[in-house]
Amino acid sequence: MTDKDINVIFDLHKKGLSSYSIAKQLNKKRTTVSYWLQKYKCESNFKSFGNGYSSRNKKSKYEDIDWDTIQVKYNSGLSIRELMKHFSDIPKNSFEWARKRGILKTRTRSESCKLAHKKFPKLHQHSSEIRDKISKKLIEYLNNNPDEVPYRKFHNGEKSYPEMVFENALISNKIYGWEYDYPNGIYNYDFAFIDLKIDVEIDGGTHLQDDVIKKDKRRDEWSISNGWQVIRFTAKEVKSDVNQCISKLKEFMTT
Repeated sequence: MTDKDINVIFDLHKKGLSSYSIAKQLNKKRTTVSYWLQKYKCESNFKSFGNGYSSRNKKSKYEDIDWDTIQVKYNSGLSIRELMKHFSDIPKNSFEWARKRGILKTRTRSESCKLAHKKFPKLHQHSSEIRDKISKKLIEYLNNNPDEVPYRKFHNGEKSYPEMVFENALISNKIYGWEYDYPNGIYNYDFAFIDLKIDVEIDGGTHLQDDVIKKDKRRDEWSISNGWQVIRFTAKEVKSDVNQCISKLKEFMTT
C-alpha cells in the first residue's frame, strides 16, 4: 500500500464512504482499508448503516421510527408479521434491525408457543381419534424399546416415604416373596409378588389426576390381561393405617 493509496483512502473516507465502498472502488481488500483507517483512528466516530456510506454523527433512518408504540402493539399479542402489516409504511427489514439491537424486545420461543395456543386453540388440539392413534403408536414403540420408557430413564430408584412405610410393614409381618420396582413390559410394579402374580401399587397424589387415572386404568388392564392381579393403596391409607393395608393384602393373597 503506497502513500498515495493511503491518501486516497482518507480522502474518500472524508467524503462519507464506508470502508466497504472504498475497498470496492479501489479494488482493495476491506480488511486492508479498515486497517489503515483504524491505525489513524479515522473510524472511531463513524457509523455504517448498511447502505455503503458513512457519516460523522449520522443518524440511522430506523432510529426515527416510534419503536415505543410498536413495542406496545407487539406486547398486546401481535406477531412480527402482523406488525409488518399494521405498520405497512415501515420497511420490513427495520423490524429485524431493531430486534438484533434489542430496541424491539421480542418473545422467547416458549412464550410464542403459549401465545399461539391461546390465539389459535383449534390448530393445536388433536381430535380424540388422533390422540388415540398417537397413544397406540407410542405404546407400541415403548413395548419394542422398553429402555426408552421415561420412568426408567429418569426415575432415581429411591422409595417414597409411603413405600418405605409399606415395605417395613411387610417385613415386620414376615411377608416375603416380593420384589420392589419390578419391571414388567413397559411398566414397573411398586411391590411385585412374582410367584403369585400380584402387583401392589402405592399411589401418591398425582394418581388423582384425570390423565394419570386413564394411564393407571390402561396399565391395570394390560397387567390383568397378562395374568396379574392389581391392588392399589393410596399414600394416605398407608400413612394413616398401614396395618389395615397389610390385612387387605393378606386377604388378597389367599383368594
